[in-house]
Amino acid sequence: MAPRIDQVKCNLCGVCIENCPGDCFEMGAGGDGVLVARPLTCWHCGACEVDCSVGAIYVELPIMMLA
Repeated sequence: MAPRIDQVKCNLCGVCIENCPGDCFEMGAGGDGVLVARPLTCWHCGACEVDCSVGAIYVELPIMMLA
């Protein structure tokens, strides 16, 4: 599953964009917020969730990765 972004909490700092090794995120046009533009490139590493200082990102691991 792709990371989920709480747009209400997101402060548009861009840390997730800079730190994502899978290059999943991009800034939306016209201040639309941070978007998960490439969800299939997500490594589910959790870097975005850990680095988000306001807790706006949640990464849900696929079932096959939980075993």
